[in-house]
Amino acid sequence: MSRENPAPPRFGLVDLALIGVTTAWGGNMIVIKSALAEMHPLAFNVCRFVLAVGLMWSLLALRERDFSVSPREFRWLLLTGLVGNTVYQLFFINGINLSTAGNTAFMVATAPVWVALIAGLSRTEFLYPRGWVGIAVCLFGVTLIIFGSGQRVALGEISVRGDLLTLAGAFCWASYTLMARPILVDHSPLKVTTYAMTLGLIPFTVISLPTLLAQDWTNISGASWFAVAYSGVFALTLGYVGWSWGVRMLGGTRTAVYNNLTPVVAGALGWIFLRESWTPLRFLGAATILVGLYLVRSTPRLRKSPEEIGRRI
Repeated sequence: MSRENPAPPRFGLVDLALIGVTTAWGGNMIVIKSALAEMHPLAFNVCRFVLAVGLMWSLLALRERDFSVSPREFRWLLLTGLVGNTVYQLFFINGINLSTAGNTAFMVATAPVWVALIAGLSRTEFLYPRGWVGIAVCLFGVTLIIFGSGQRVALGEISVRGDLLTLAGAFCWASYTLMARPILVDHSPLKVTTYAMTLGLIPFTVISLPTLLAQDWTNISGASWFAVAYSGVFALTLGYVGWSWGVRMLGGTRTAVYNNLTPVVAGALGWIFLRESWTPLRFLGAATILVGLYLVRSTPRLRKSPEEIGRRI
């Protein structure tokens, strides 16, 4: 039986955590630029994920000391890890290589749409019209930022293939966001993220073995290793755990819309550290995204109880 939840949770600590997550992800786009000039994307990903997995198991041992999950939960975590950490990363990385920065930013910004659609079809969350308006406003804001920053948007044979891969990656991330929610009813965000990332890393590493063997490890600079450390600690460890906490507290759709703050943060950090210009169109886009975020975050919704969601595993 579903229940009405007309009053959304008030803005608070979880929202600040999600803003911190998008800040880390925006900074991640800045720091990895130099690293990818020296490291293959697959090798870079394996290094940062190995670091993140090691940190999360250490945190789990210190904070909870409870690694237990049931066999049924383990199978669900395995599927969640494959979707959110193996398939998603493969789609996303290859999509970036084949598409433009502008196209990629827009495709990634569609994730909240996929979350809302999947949640609606599976009847785990229902978004009222005000929420859909908010998602549309966010997408429009991302479009303004793309054109205001001068990023190239192209429609060519190679670009379309990259766009389709990135779009598939956004769909996988949306699926991961919702797949994590049932098991978050009974387990902490730290435990769920640790298991999902570990189980996703294993096949990803196997797929990346030829790249790892071919990588020239002797000519990697300190700046690139710093990028690996930043990405592993902030973008993955803190980012994924914070994201799971948001899903647990706010639901998938309300959490997913925070992802659209990432291009705003990346642009702001580029302006501060790389002296990139901010045009009036970019400022308008950032303001538009904030309006859309407020509309989605404050909209009422109809959702199933945690107990009902937990029984769906």
